[in-house]
Amino acid sequence: MTFLSITDETNDALKLLRHKSETDDALIKRIVELARCYMVLFGMEDENINAQA
Repeated sequence: MTFLSITDETNDALKLLRHKSETDDALIKRIVELARCYMVLFGMEDENINAQA
């Protein structure tokens, strides 16, 4: 489980990103995967991101 300090702005942004009935863990995994794809596309892949997968 991930513990985050979430502001109202962050919560609103997450609501926009969340698919219908998607869990917090699924949303976080999807965001990390999108970040990994972005980093690969732009040549900025980071060892720490790969270690989390």
